[in-house]
Amino acid sequence: MTIISFEKLIIKSKPEDWVEPACKQFFLQLINTLKNIKERKKYLITLFLANIVKSALRTNAIINDGFHKHPQIQNITMVKPVFIVGPPRTGTTILHHMFGALPEFNTLSHWEMTNPPKQQSWLAKDLAITSAYFTFFILKQIMGKEFLDFHPMSLMRPQECTFMLQNAGILPSIFTAFPLSHAIDLYSVLDATAAYQYHKKHSQYILFNQKITTANNTRMIFKDPHHANFLTSINHVYPDAIFICTHRDPLQTVYSTCRLAYYLRKFTMNKTYNQHNKKHFGAEMLQLINLLLQKWFTFSSEIQKKQPDRIINISQKELKQNPEAVFKNLYHTFDLQWQPQNLKILQKVSNNISKNEPKTSNDHLEDFGIEPEKIKNALAWYYQAYAEYL
Repeated sequence: MTIISFEKLIIKSKPEDWVEPACKQFFLQLINTLKNIKERKKYLITLFLANIVKSALRTNAIINDGFHKHPQIQNITMVKPVFIVGPPRTGTTILHHMFGALPEFNTLSHWEMTNPPKQQSWLAKDLAITSAYFTFFILKQIMGKEFLDFHPMSLMRPQECTFMLQNAGILPSIFTAFPLSHAIDLYSVLDATAAYQYHKKHSQYILFNQKITTANNTRMIFKDPHHANFLTSINHVYPDAIFICTHRDPLQTVYSTCRLAYYLRKFTMNKTYNQHNKKHFGAEMLQLINLLLQKWFTFSSEIQKKQPDRIINISQKELKQNPEAVFKNLYHTFDLQWQPQNLKILQKVSNNISKNEPKTSNDHLEDFGIEPEKIKNALAWYYQAYAEYL
């Protein structure tokens, strides 16, 4: 099959095939963008798109059927859900995994996002996990161990919302897996409210299958570095959401994001493109980080004027060095009782992730065509807010 054949498949779909009918248009815009990236690896991108389209149509059908048979699902409430929105490579994953290991919080796993069970039973759950395992196994084989070092993943671990949002036709990972200009053209002014309406219904459906009627005692935690592109849409769908932004020295953030993007594009872009464009990665990733941070600062400044308790900033360095202090503050903010045994849980998560941190690279910022001074000049406004990085 070709990209065009999947485009026809989406075009033929009916509004009732989608949890949110507007998501059909998101898919058509995404497919059109991928078609226009001439340097893409056509075979792999077609396989990638095949998996997304088939998964989206199947998952939308499952959730629609669930809401039809069990209308009470729409009454499941998520009280003050937390969205982790820090830029890539700033500690979002370790924070997410720490939340997921603590009993007072609920994170969604990879299999729940990509292959939710068709009904509320142990057999349906086992079948869904088994089916998701094969897809996940193929993903691991394609991406390789180095990617899992960059971004720890497993079938049962907390997973970022990319894998849920792609069922709604929104592909956040396009910002790092493809040339940034295409992602900006696609999403810079997009109203993603319908995608986050899908996000909410998918989450309600999972909670229903977990037999949770209100996510009050176990607060929901959602994470994706590219949520920052859609903050207004998130706020519209989740008006009481708490937003946590992680921060890190921009020099380290840009460098680490360059390494990740360069690795990802081995699978999405042809060899000639990657060889010729490595020297442009630095400027491109600086533009991405600047874009995400500016959106965050604009949004958070407005929210803080009226609801300052909805905005939290966390240093990646402090999170790694003193997770107990960070989480004691979070527990206090969330009116929860800190338990001494929580420290062992956090230390275990930290140790597991530290084991798989990316190996030291011979690359430097300059290898990606950018000098430290250029980053400092472009983000001078950010260094004023976080003087510790100067």
